[in-house]
Amino acid sequence: MPFVAYDVSLDLVRALREPLALVRKRNADLARQLDRAADSVHLNLAEAGGRSGDDRRRLCRYAYGSLREVRAALELAVIKGWLDGGEPPHAIANRLGGLLYGLAKP
Repeated sequence: MPFVAYDVSLDLVRALREPLALVRKRNADLARQLDRAADSVHLNLAEAGGRSGDDRRRLCRYAYGSLREVRAALELAVIKGWLDGGEPPHAIANRLGGLLYGLAKP
């Protein structure tokens, strides 16, 4: 059975390549944090794909928390003028947030 949120998290990681490079030029610490948070989203969803019930929901909540961190880092980069906000990761993160919200709620 396909796990759409997992697939969308892969899209997010792919789409972050260029924005991460731009952020890294300005703030290496923020870029590392953004990269780790994106990895955490994907890895938690990978594990959730093999779980059920409360275990699955818990891992989706972790992924959702990490996604909020990804979105916050992207927002900071936009506010600081390093990104324009129109890059694909912003839209993908919003889509994934909707999916995870539904998966994480009790």
